Amino acid sequence: MESLALSTPKLVTLKDVRNNPKVRKLIEGANEVMKAMGYTEHGHRHAGVVSSITRYILDNVGVPDRENDLGQIAAYLHDIGNVINLRRHHRLLHSRRDGNGRHRDRSDPGRDRKP
Repeated sequence: MESLALSTPKLVTLKDVRNNPKVRKLIEGANEVMKAMGYTEHGHRHAGVVSSITRYILDNVGVPDRENDLGQIAAYLHDIGNVINLRRHHRLLHSRRDGNGRHRDRSDPGRDRKP
């Protein structure tokens, strides 16, 4: 009888993510959006720096290697959503929840009013 060996799927690495053409375009696009809004560089250099800082932190708190890898990947990708919807991203970062659990923009003049 023929044996059915299951192969282990290849785990995605930071190198795979860095070299992915779609990821590269998304990071470049996010960088352009951020630049147009007056922010500093948020391209591949920034993604690499954030990923390296994440590796340093996770190495020092002793997380397992694969979790460290995934943290680095997440850090590398953390700005790509800006190319799609920066306005909403920015509003959520600078908001607080109202009494109903919904986000309210901090620039809302009624933010200090009681509901």
